[in-house]
Amino acid sequence: VDKVTNVRAALTYSYARPSYEAVVPSRFISREAEEITMGNPMLEPSSSINMDLMFERYFTNVGVVSGGIFYKDIQQFIFNRVSEQVGGEFDGYEISTPENGENAYVWGVELSWQQNFTFLPGIWKNFGIYSNYTYTNSEAFIQNREDIEAADEKITLPGQARHVGNLALTYDDGKFQSRIAMYYNGSFLDELLDPGIDRFYADRAQWDLSKSYSF
Repeated sequence: VDKVTNVRAALTYSYARPSYEAVVPSRFISREAEEITMGNPMLEPSSSINMDLMFERYFTNVGVVSGGIFYKDIQQFIFNRVSEQVGGEFDGYEISTPENGENAYVWGVELSWQQNFTFLPGIWKNFGIYSNYTYTNSEAFIQNREDIEAADEKITLPGQARHVGNLALTYDDGKFQSRIAMYYNGSFLDELLDPGIDRFYADRAQWDLSKSYSF
């Protein structure tokens, strides 16, 4: 748009192979936890068609404000399915195995603001801010767990939180530096068990404070 303003649009194709550990035909047994972790050599790579539109405006005093929207069409995403061993030596053990889902759709908005307040008077010019926030909505489809003959079951994309954000306030006068930061990650689906009792990670917020002085 001009020397300090950009508008970017992108159409990309992504391809991701499973991790080495996931495809090795292995079995790890923890007798203490009564858990079995298995590899899956039949895993297929995941692929994604991505569309992004981003606006960026840079400040002359170091900083940027940006906003964007995105959409992803993901095929054969990978997730962990948990089941219970029935019978045999390890009866009742929890079995965790990576599997391919059918497809998933992800769309959302991302916002960012980073700036040093050098335009303010007095001590305030030493402050700065760093912040970003992403809202993500997702729909994913797997084979129906209650009836394999029925239509695919709809879930949220495993591992994908709806709300993620960072906020940091900084101070730097050349000798004394201080930074307080907050990181937030919303709840997300972690592992699939039986319908209605899937395992989720709860949302969490983390605070960090750091200070330093240069002699």
